[in-house]
Amino acid sequence: MKIILTHVLFFLCFSSSASTVRLAAAGSDININSIYAPFNSVSGDGTASSAPLKIYIPMAAGGTAQTDNHILTTNLPLLAALNLRITTDTVSDSASNGSWKLYLKDTTTNYNFLSESTGVDCPAGGTCTTFGTNFTINSVCNVVAPSGVSVDCSTFESSVVIVNGYIHLTDDTNFGAIDPTTGTGLGGIYVQLYISGVVYDGSGATSDIQPVLTSVIIGDAGLRYYYTLSSVLTYFRDFTAFDLSAHNVNFGQATVTETLSTDDEIVLNTSGYFDLKELTNDRTYNVSLAVRDRFGFYTKLSSPLSATPLSISEFLEKNQCYLISAGFMEQHYVLDYFRHIRDEYLMSFSFGVAFVEMYYATAPQYVPFIITHPMVQAAIRSAAYGLYFIFNFGVYIIGLWFLVRFIKLKLSKTTILD
Repeated sequence: MKIILTHVLFFLCFSSSASTVRLAAAGSDININSIYAPFNSVSGDGTASSAPLKIYIPMAAGGTAQTDNHILTTNLPLLAALNLRITTDTVSDSASNGSWKLYLKDTTTNYNFLSESTGVDCPAGGTCTTFGTNFTINSVCNVVAPSGVSVDCSTFESSVVIVNGYIHLTDDTNFGAIDPTTGTGLGGIYVQLYISGVVYDGSGATSDIQPVLTSVIIGDAGLRYYYTLSSVLTYFRDFTAFDLSAHNVNFGQATVTETLSTDDEIVLNTSGYFDLKELTNDRTYNVSLAVRDRFGFYTKLSSPLSATPLSISEFLEKNQCYLISAGFMEQHYVLDYFRHIRDEYLMSFSFGVAFVEMYYATAPQYVPFIITHPMVQAAIRSAAYGLYFIFNFGVYIIGLWFLVRFIKLKLSKTTILD
């Protein structure tokens, strides 16, 4: 009996101080230096080392390479001043006021103390909902790393530094190592810090990456741009399209009139297209494309490709020749020529009228397909040019053919007589 009571007391002793820290149910606000909300992802609630909260932290080295290519353009955190804030929901099982602590993993299963959250502690036995933990983590890249932890941040400008961490609430004032899998170490959040100052300008060991806009399809209040990309790297996140008034390959030095689209839904490939929607018709957009990575850094901005969205329905309704109008997508002398044939010739006899009526009853349904397929548009334009040439110069071509045939015949008769 005494042995059983001893084990029960031993269990209660350790479980009483195993507080529970979770990401805030209302939405975990994650912030770097109160100026930047970094991209983050998590599978579940971060309570398993195999599915940690992943936080992608941009960092500057003090020069302009990072700020000229980052979404912030200024105020990028430096190595010497890096603070991480994570909103959590915490239930304290501590006998006295507890504080949140950040630990770094060593080469064993242990995590060594790095930083204590500044601010108010969580009261003993209390519940701290949506509390913002605030850790000073500039020492994560310090040469004097915690015992047993080796973090080399000297290469963060050319490669990504990955640090495994653990956030835990405890009233323990002995800032030593803990094991999150047993005893008082239970109940925390696993975090994985990705730290990078990589820019894609070809300097150092980084890649020189610049998307290329190859063509554009004009739509109604929208544009479809086709692109090529030399390579897709591990930490690439999405495309961002800009309307520029002045182009520069570095985002921080370009003059951006408007950010048109940042789309997480587009799968990055070495070639493809993306759609810009809800644009203003008859406004010319000077579009440039960049790839944004998970740290907020942009690749070089592509050379701009300008286009003007049109009210397709009004354009087609005005010109009526639906298939040819969809092929050219602009006022054109060939389009005017076929409209003239319709009005002056086809509409003057019953068969022509019947043909025009059948054309208007069927042609409009093919327009959406045509305007989204450049090859079909090109085929229609080629056919229209061909017919225009034949109708205008066909008589001369036939006459020239007969003249050539006549001359050859005369020459062949002369040769026979000789």
